[in-house]
Amino acid sequence: MTWSGFRQLPISSHTKTSSEKVNLATACMASSQVGCGSTPPPPRAARSCSTLWGPGELWGEIALLDGSTRTASAAAMEHVDLLRIHRRHFLPSVKANPDLLLGMLSLLCQRLRWTSSIIEDTAFLSLPARLARRLLVLAEQYRSPGDHSITVPLSQYELGNMVKAGREAINQQLGLWRAAGIVDTARGVIVIKNCEALRALIGCS
Repeated sequence: MTWSGFRQLPISSHTKTSSEKVNLATACMASSQVGCGSTPPPPRAARSCSTLWGPGELWGEIALLDGSTRTASAAAMEHVDLLRIHRRHFLPSVKANPDLLLGMLSLLCQRLRWTSSIIEDTAFLSLPARLARRLLVLAEQYRSPGDHSITVPLSQYELGNMVKAGREAINQQLGLWRAAGIVDTARGVIVIKNCEALRALIGCS
């Protein structure tokens, strides 16, 4: 496949915001994080993110496929190197490669399942259960072999956006878990120390 270009972004720089018609998708190359949200971001876009994309992940796929506007805004949470592909380069590759089309359909299905799970969690789970589930997802994302504790570079405000809760409620719940030895917190990071305890909160073994 022919990539349309390469781009570097410093911390907090935006790619494109939701409602913009850009006709390209973006993939993260290096070990960096990009925050995506469903609304146009404030000056610190990553502070209102609802999803994190990491190395090798693609976003902007819906606009790439249908030629319409982006469904989310994106901003770099740290310095990041990006690969971008324009729709005019992508569509001929899809037509010539059915496996690529199946891969894109699989990606869309994964994203749809993820969105549905967030809606269901918000509707049916208590805050502690929602928070535990999201921390477990983040633990898998940031886990390294042999890790007993997993450090997630995320503020309490950002975590609250992800589980649709205010910072005060997040702070209170994390305080209870900190006292129980389940997590630890510092400025801009959350350290997950006991994944089993988090799984017990949502009924997972």
